[in-house]
Amino acid sequence: MHQSKTDIQGAIKWVHEYQKELGARFRDIYENEIPKFGEPVDEELAPYVHGLGNWTRGNDQWDYEKQLSQAFGRNKEDVMDENYRKARTMDPEYFSAQLVPERIELVKVVHDYLLEGKDSKRDIKVGLYKLNVNDKGSFFKSHVDTPRGKNMFGSLVFPTAHEDGTLHLRHHGQEWTFNSASEISGLRTPSMSIGYIAFFSDVEHEVAPVISCHRVTLTYNLFFDDGKPTSEKDSSSDGSSYLPVAVKKHVFWATLESFLEDPEFLEYGGTLGFGLRHVYPVSNDRLIDYVYDLLKGSDVVIYETFKSLGFEPKLYLYYEWSSPQSDSIKASIIDWVVEFDECAEDTDVTREICNMGGIVVWHKDRTGSRR
Repeated sequence: MHQSKTDIQGAIKWVHEYQKELGARFRDIYENEIPKFGEPVDEELAPYVHGLGNWTRGNDQWDYEKQLSQAFGRNKEDVMDENYRKARTMDPEYFSAQLVPERIELVKVVHDYLLEGKDSKRDIKVGLYKLNVNDKGSFFKSHVDTPRGKNMFGSLVFPTAHEDGTLHLRHHGQEWTFNSASEISGLRTPSMSIGYIAFFSDVEHEVAPVISCHRVTLTYNLFFDDGKPTSEKDSSSDGSSYLPVAVKKHVFWATLESFLEDPEFLEYGGTLGFGLRHVYPVSNDRLIDYVYDLLKGSDVVIYETFKSLGFEPKLYLYYEWSSPQSDSIKASIIDWVVEFDECAEDTDVTREICNMGGIVVWHKDRTGSRR
């Protein structure tokens, strides 16, 4: 049997250097303009435009410029207005993309990070929507996307590196900015990384004017796929470990610390609780310790922030019970699953939970007063 050794690291380095060479040659040839279909190009450079997909080949006989449009969705119809948006787009039937989010588990990351509560149990799918080209001076004023279907709930965007052309997002009085070039520049291997952003359809966003180069983006629409619900097994799979740390984690940390430093905040002590925003499977053995390893999104941000401040945050199950003899409502918490299937209808659930080691957190009587 023939045996041979392969220098894996050397091969990876060679491929990386070759990709850099192709990129440099492409930029040298097309420094000042985007190539057009039908123009003669270097055979090796033909399939590459910053890794986004097949852009141009020398034997194509149609004009790329004719496939670009400046129309965009506004008030449920396509319009053209350069005072509102100066940019061009290409529909997916005119190009192919080598980037398939499903193949790199990115769809699961987006699913687990964006969706909370009952929506976190729904499966999602992506649909390639547009290739957007913003050259120097291009922009897109603040707007909210026009839904492209009743199940559409958001967008997934992959931008190339560019100077400015920053994406600004606003929602409920809060604002965020995203610039893919600056986001990945500090990574250990920026040339092997991609920037992306996913957001809900009701998030207002705008693209600042591009200063130089071209801002090329692939945009995918995000849809709920109600024909294929996410299983409980999926919700607790190892894929949750891929979730990125929330951008606003430091804001939550600073806000919480300021409350804790306020002598009037819980000056007599008390319990500070946060409801989980994601759904997690409940085990039949009644224990919930395993859920700590499954926390994701805003849930894990809260947990890790309290840990970093020296606290020992603990998970509890929350139960509400209303008495059939009165209008009072009680709420209690306990750190394991309690079954009440065999209890009598007049059983005081809150009292039973307290007898098992639980805690009453609030009580509202018939007058509406809460304590």
